[in-house]
Amino acid sequence: MAELDLMAPGPLPGITAHSLATLSPDSGSASPAEEEDKGSLGSPQGEIEGQDTGTGLQGGPGGEGEKEILCDFCLGASRVRAVKSCLTCMVNYCEEHLRPHQENSKLHSHQLTEPVKDRDLRTCPAHHSPLVAFCHPDRQCICQECGQGEHKGHISVSLDAARRDKEAELRVTQLDLERKLKLNENAIARLQANHKSVLVSVSEVKMVAEEQFGELLAAMRKAQADVMLFLEEKEQAALSQASGIKTHLEHRSAEMEKSKQELGRIAGISNTVLFLEEYCKFKDIEDSSFPSVYIGLKDKLSGIHKVITDSTVHLIQLLQNYKEKLQEFAKEGEKLSVGCDL
Repeated sequence: MAELDLMAPGPLPGITAHSLATLSPDSGSASPAEEEDKGSLGSPQGEIEGQDTGTGLQGGPGGEGEKEILCDFCLGASRVRAVKSCLTCMVNYCEEHLRPHQENSKLHSHQLTEPVKDRDLRTCPAHHSPLVAFCHPDRQCICQECGQGEHKGHISVSLDAARRDKEAELRVTQLDLERKLKLNENAIARLQANHKSVLVSVSEVKMVAEEQFGELLAAMRKAQADVMLFLEEKEQAALSQASGIKTHLEHRSAEMEKSKQELGRIAGISNTVLFLEEYCKFKDIEDSSFPSVYIGLKDKLSGIHKVITDSTVHLIQLLQNYKEKLQEFAKEGEKLSVGCDL
């Protein structure tokens, strides 16, 4: 088998790229130099085997019995024997927990095998070879055959180096997440602190608005009372004037009735000299003037009606402008407001 080299020009900063170990064509075991290179790649098979220590039971002398492979999805003491292992999920399944792989068409492409140990699950699902490196462009663990095939020429590092790099990246992500979480919690705390302030502030403005509108209603009621009193006074003055004129006219009627009788008497005088004297005397004392019976209240009332109408229209317009002014103020406030930047 030709030597596999996964190094590529320009590896990622802070990450040392390694070439994968070359397997000898006869036994598949690596040469001493290659064993050292495998050690630099983290020796995943050795690590997994070390982690698997204790999974087997001691058998007879010189031998090692193996423990029953249990389902990874069963919990606690209720774990039962696995019937299949999924090389895609890298999990052992009992008959009950294997059902999704059998019934869900999306999982039919997963590679199922007879139950194998956890250490054997950590192998390449395509080539069933140990995973020995991490391919950066494809962000996945690969075996030696993967490196010679679809991942050939990709930048790759040992599993340990990849873990160190991803752990460092994870710590940065954790710190950034903690920072954002703290900012978010601070924003929530500020909102909670402002909740009462908002309620108090709005309540204060409501009280002012109720007070001002109360004063406005009181002023409107007073203006209404003043207008009604003014009209009543004008009405009483006009009625009183009309009553006075009527009394005067009634008195004049009585006087004219007397004059009428006097004229009848004068007309019956046969003596010409006496007739002339009496008639001329009557004319000298006769009052031919008549008082004006026109009361110009209607013209005054027309002017009063116009004042009341114009003033009412103006007040209504002012009241209608309340909402428009509030909306304009709100828009200006939105322009000046600062958003919460997390």
